[in-house]
Amino acid sequence: MGKRNGRRVTRTVWAAGAAAAVWIGLAVWCLHAENTAHYTPEYGKTDVSFCLEREELTEEDYRLLLQQTGLGRASVDALLEPLKETDLPEAERERILKQLRFLQERLFALRTIDCAPNTPVTRQELFTDRMEPPMGCGCFAALEDGDILVTFNCHFLGWRSGHAGMVVDAEKGLVLEATELGSDSRVCSLEHWADYPSVAVLRLRDAPLAKRKEIADYAAANLVGLPYRLSAGVVPGGQKEESAGTQCAYLIWSAYERFGFDLDGDGGLLVTPRDLYESTKLEIIQVYGLKLETFTNEL
Repeated sequence: MGKRNGRRVTRTVWAAGAAAAVWIGLAVWCLHAENTAHYTPEYGKTDVSFCLEREELTEEDYRLLLQQTGLGRASVDALLEPLKETDLPEAERERILKQLRFLQERLFALRTIDCAPNTPVTRQELFTDRMEPPMGCGCFAALEDGDILVTFNCHFLGWRSGHAGMVVDAEKGLVLEATELGSDSRVCSLEHWADYPSVAVLRLRDAPLAKRKEIADYAAANLVGLPYRLSAGVVPGGQKEESAGTQCAYLIWSAYERFGFDLDGDGGLLVTPRDLYESTKLEIIQVYGLKLETFTNEL
């Protein structure tokens, strides 16, 4: 009887030790997740006003503007396009410079971040302080219909599962999203994306705006009201299926796939925000709070 009780005590001790080890491991993993919520450049700021004086930007100019403002080539070109007008009002010229300087300040600013549960099993990080842009400017520059937003400030325990959305009306600032378990996919305001400590704006490469707008219009008309389903797109053999359920990355993938564009970066069983982030079919439009080294083809 004594030996049996001894074995029982030993098993209990081992079980308690294993549970404690798992708990400590998860705590360390979660702490690591919190420490990688937002990246601030380790290099210094330089003057970005030079680009308003150049007739044509060099590759080095584009690289510098990406490092200093987070803007990719397409967004820089769109922002500077009005400068080609010979009778551009000085106020518009000042607005463009204010936009560039605001994005630079925002990119380099040290901010406070809070991580809180948004469902029983997931958490998200958000800024607790908001940087308001100057009049006529915004946190996102040169957005177009069909652009894809990706953040890694949503995580399950220590796994940064991330979140993604698609711009379906850039003029009105509307984004199609599948936000969380228990909620149907819906069109949301772009405004809350400015509260995430890290965001990448991506765009389909070498595709005209008309095609990207067509995809966005299809998504807004057909992919709203779908229930959230974590396993959306997974069937035996790794093939993705059309279904009544969706999750954030699959929602975007399915819209583009219908028009012949597979944005799953690794072609795996489940499309994730990171798969979109790493897709070679997408180019960087703007990046914030993420290491630019990820976008080696842009640097």
